[in-house]
Amino acid sequence: MEKELRAWRIYGAISALAFVVIAISAFSIARHRRVFGTIDVQRINVVEPNGALRMVISDQARFPGAIVKGKQYPFDRHTAGMIFYNSEGTENGGLIFGGRKQANGTVTSYGHLSFAPVRAGSDLQPR
Repeated sequence: MEKELRAWRIYGAISALAFVVIAISAFSIARHRRVFGTIDVQRINVVEPNGALRMVISDQARFPGAIVKGKQYPFDRHTAGMIFYNSEGTENGGLIFGGRKQANGTVTSYGHLSFAPVRAGSDLQPR
């Protein structure tokens, strides 16, 4: 009985040590900066440390709906691009582009760049 208990203690100690080594390795690797030649993505969300959304870069399929005060509302824009958000979580401008092929074969395209005006008391005012 004592031999079995001792074997289980050794097994537990080795398992705990292996877990600690793996956890430390994972966190130390995560701190290093990564460099990529090419990245293929469908959407990138840029967020603050508290999780607040600040910018979205997206293809048409994953483009967000209208976001006002952190709440997303369905809005099909048929576009791709980049959208910026202010401190209250509301869309604050962006760069979008897109195009369509009409039923008659005519191709149309568009682009749009916009920025919301700075209001008194906003987070963009000089301090």
